[in-house]
Amino acid sequence: VTAVVDLGIAPGGWSQVVRRKAPGAAVVGIDLLPTDPIEGVEILQLDFMAEDAPDRLRAALGGSADLVLSDMAANTVGHQQTDHLRTMALVEAGLAFATEILRP
Repeated sequence: VTAVVDLGIAPGGWSQVVRRKAPGAAVVGIDLLPTDPIEGVEILQLDFMAEDAPDRLRAALGGSADLVLSDMAANTVGHQQTDHLRTMALVEAGLAFATEILRP
């Protein structure tokens, strides 16, 4: 594994695991929430659903990825159906992004 994208990086635990297991890998993460710096990880504080987010992730990574991690969750409002739809929209967007950025 040489290139990893972490969708929903905050608080950063999965990227820390990647850094331990593949210390030479390029790692880029994105989250709406602020995330403490992690050595060797580029962190974008940005909404993944923003129109320019996929391009910014690809540019930060420098190309295609070997692995896409996702721990994204929508902010909940307490209405089960609405929360489900918002979470599924993130899941679908993450899948679409992964199919575009992952190496064959």
